[in-house]
Amino acid sequence: LLYSIQGDFNPDQTECPPAMRQFIVSSFGEEYIRPIQMVLRYMVDLTLPPLKIVTLVGPSRSGKGVFERLIEKFYPPSCVSAITSSIGVINSPEKVRQHVSGKKLVAFPDIQGLQKDVTTLYSLVDGGLISDRALFESETDAAPFNGRVIICSSQAPQFENAGSGAAGRALTLQTLAEVKDKDPDLNSKLESEIGSIVSWALQADWQEVKDMLYHPDDTFLEAQFDVERRMDVVRQFLDSSCEPCGGDQMP
Repeated sequence: LLYSIQGDFNPDQTECPPAMRQFIVSSFGEEYIRPIQMVLRYMVDLTLPPLKIVTLVGPSRSGKGVFERLIEKFYPPSCVSAITSSIGVINSPEKVRQHVSGKKLVAFPDIQGLQKDVTTLYSLVDGGLISDRALFESETDAAPFNGRVIICSSQAPQFENAGSGAAGRALTLQTLAEVKDKDPDLNSKLESEIGSIVSWALQADWQEVKDMLYHPDDTFLEAQFDVERRMDVVRQFLDSSCEPCGGDQMP
């Protein structure tokens, strides 16, 4: 009723559907089956607070786009904003009106390079009001954003002032290497299973998913730490070029 999902709900769908399972194992690893079930519940259940930016990082052709397009199928097209330019494009009230207001999913299918003007992106998961304004108007409106945000990148996203909390706001999923033996029919198989996929996702315990948003488990923390380390180019330079001096001397 809420999303017009093109599939039947099955309250007894406790197992991951076969095509979805095959996709998760080949693109993420078997240990990701349970975490992805929880992520999918977060993406489809808007009674959960919008606390995290779901961030997929991994090599090209490793399954990030397949996952992002699957998430898009959870919503009517009119509720999805897929932005193919930089994150900074939404950093004005007029662009918020164009790309964010009234949307339930804001997706960045492929971001590359240093991302500037990211404060509006942070606001989408901080629980405050988002200001928007019609073009050529002086009046500004404000409303909370209760949707979801997903980002895909082939390398750790480079955020201006990364220490301001980009990694802490991310719920990070890392894909494996490029899938060599790709199933050409994978997208259609996943689309045919979408009712079962959503039914399976909703079997994840609501309170557990909420706890995950506040306190991610080791699977997410390891991926987050690895991405955070590669997010800050200054930190990379220091790590690769400098060594602690040791002793009591502070350089």
